[in-house]
Amino acid sequence: MRTRKHQVHLDLSDSEYEKLQKLCNSTGESQSGVLRAMIDGWALVERPSADLTELIGQITKIGVNLNQIAWQANSLHWIDTGYYQKQADDLEELKGRLIDLLLPYKVGEVPWQ
Repeated sequence: MRTRKHQVHLDLSDSEYEKLQKLCNSTGESQSGVLRAMIDGWALVERPSADLTELIGQITKIGVNLNQIAWQANSLHWIDTGYYQKQADDLEELKGRLIDLLLPYKVGEVPWQ
């Protein structure tokens, strides 16, 4: 059963409709979803890029690996230092890629300066 009982008809100009379509495309939401989010006062944010989604997945996997290493070290009083170092190095590399992805400009290179 539907929880929303009220329908609204909305007339938009061409430019307003284009703006709504751009918001829908960038956020991945439907027209109804965008309008409801605006009514509720939510901040609309762009859908993360495929690169960012991939990096988040890799960071999660490394975090799981490090947690397993910590569990093993705690229970067995032994740690595979080579494997631990590789995970730490991978995490450092991903951190650099994440910074490059989120902060594409270096100091002094921003286009508005």
